[in-house]
Amino acid sequence: GAQWFGTTLAFSTYVNTAFFIAGGTAAGHTLARILGAAILGSAVELSRGAPGAVARQVWRNAPSFVVPAAALLLANYFNSLSLLRCGITLTYVMKAASPVATLLLCAMGAGKLPRLR
Repeated sequence: GAQWFGTTLAFSTYVNTAFFIAGGTAAGHTLARILGAAILGSAVELSRGAPGAVARQVWRNAPSFVVPAAALLLANYFNSLSLLRCGITLTYVMKAASPVATLLLCAMGAGKLPRLR
């Protein structure tokens, strides 16, 4: 959570723009974000406990995260592709509209609608 937030801050609007102006690719952008989050996350976790215990915990839990990790990687790649092709403003307007699309799909029978409290 916090590690991802930190790398997102580091790759804010100005850095995203500079990365793509310099000739960066969507795959390169995704790789930089994922590696940055992995390095920062690993450093934080290793500072909290013994490296051996952290490694055992990662290997024990890794199979549970294969599908969510692949989905996150794909979502980040498509986000980077959108930033490259459509620009920052349109990308984030469309991302902000995602909850509306989710509600519409649920209303059409693709899932349960959340209850209002």
